[in-house]
Amino acid sequence: MPPQTEEIALHLVGSEALSEMAPLYVQLDRAHGGKITREQATEKLGLMLQAGHRAVLFRRQGLALGMAIWMDMGDHVFLRNFVIDRDHRREGFGAALFARWRSDLLPAGTKLRLEVGALHAQKFWERQGFSIWSTGMRLDPREGA
Repeated sequence: MPPQTEEIALHLVGSEALSEMAPLYVQLDRAHGGKITREQATEKLGLMLQAGHRAVLFRRQGLALGMAIWMDMGDHVFLRNFVIDRDHRREGFGAALFARWRSDLLPAGTKLRLEVGALHAQKFWERQGFSIWSTGMRLDPREGA
């Protein structure tokens, strides 16, 4: 049964909310094996907002439960980041809040794209209706070859 999300407010935010967004970004980075600091996350988020990304915080009783960061690319919206606070994962909030974000903040019929860096995330997004359309690869000499 999906969680009740009516009490969760969607707040479009800007740089004034970086202090709330940074801990969520750190959680997202750590879930993918990263080691970003809160200060680095604040800087990176600030640069995204300056570059034209939009951000929304999902707040319940004034506390940030999660966030989404996206950019309108003209023919589609690129969903750069979507994260639910680790204390509220596996409760159905991700799917419910993704649906609310999409219906409340995007025009009907908007094409969406995103990049997925972990298998568990891929499975989540497939359950939301996404399908694989591209394969990304990288070479990082620091990780060994």
